[in-house]
Amino acid sequence: MTQFIGSVNSLADLQTFILTTLSTNGWTVSGATAARDDIAVALDVADIGRVYFPQVALRLKINDAPGAVGVGALNATPTVPYIAMTFPATCWIFIHTDPVEVYVFVNYDVDYYQWLAFGQSPAAGAGSGVWAGATIGVPLVANGGTSRAGPVGITATTGGGGNSDITPAALLWSTLSSVAGTLSRNSYWNSGAWVLLTQAIQAAAPHVARSPSAWNNEAILIPLRPAIAAAESRVQIVGQIAHARYIRVDHYAPGEIITLGSEQWRVFPWYCKNTAARDGGSAVAHTGTFGVALKL
Repeated sequence: MTQFIGSVNSLADLQTFILTTLSTNGWTVSGATAARDDIAVALDVADIGRVYFPQVALRLKINDAPGAVGVGALNATPTVPYIAMTFPATCWIFIHTDPVEVYVFVNYDVDYYQWLAFGQSPAAGAGSGVWAGATIGVPLVANGGTSRAGPVGITATTGGGGNSDITPAALLWSTLSSVAGTLSRNSYWNSGAWVLLTQAIQAAAPHVARSPSAWNNEAILIPLRPAIAAAESRVQIVGQIAHARYIRVDHYAPGEIITLGSEQWRVFPWYCKNTAARDGGSAVAHTGTFGVALKL
C-alpha cells in the first residue's frame, strides 16, 4: 500500500492530485482518464443539475457503469445545513495493488469528510468485479434540473436511504431499489452486469449495531462483503473489499491509526462524527459514529 497526503484548493486541484498520484503509481493516465488492468475511471468537474446550491462536483465514472459518483456537491435545505466541500482541504490517497483498490478521503471545514473509492474484487464468479463508490450519487442526466439528492441518509444499524433524494454516504450501504442511471446511487458493482447490492448490508449490520464492545470500548473491523438477492430467497456474495472495513469510531479520532497485531488501519467517519446521535439517521447532517478503517 502507498499513502499520499496533500493539500488541495479546489475540485479541479483535487482532480489533478488524484490523476497525478495514479500516474506515478502504475496507472496509465490520458487526459482525465486513468486505467489499470480491467479498470478505467474518468474524472471531471461538472455542474450536475441540482436544485440547491452548490451544484458542482468532482464526478467519477467507472467503466460502463450506468451512473456516476462524486464529491463536493452536497445540498442544503432549510432544516439540514449540509456542509459542502470547502478549501483548502486535506486529501489522503491510499493505493493498493493486490487487489487493486484506491481510496480518497478529503477533510475540510475541520470536522467534515467526503470520499471516493474504486477497485476490482478478485472473487470468482463476480463478473469483472469492478466497483466504485463515493459520498454522493451523481445523475449522468440532470433530470431537467430537478434532481436534488442529499448526501446523508444513513443509519448505522439498517442501511442507507431508500429513494433518489438520499444517498447513504457509506460504501455499499445502500437500500435504494432502482438501478436507473439517472438516480443517485452512490455505489456500483459489476457482477456480470452492474448490480445494486440491496443485500450488502444484511450480514454487516448486526455487527455494526453491537460495536464497540461494552467491555473494553474496542471496535471490531467488519468486512465489506457485497451480496445480491438470488433465486429462492437466497443471497449470493459477489465479492469482498480487501483493504477497508466498517468500524464504529466512538472512541477514535478521525485520521487516527490503530494497530492490530502486525497491521495498521487509519480510521475516518463516513461524513461527520457525532457521538450524541451515534446511529445517524435519515436526512441528518452527520453519520453518527459509523466509519471506515483503511489498511496501511
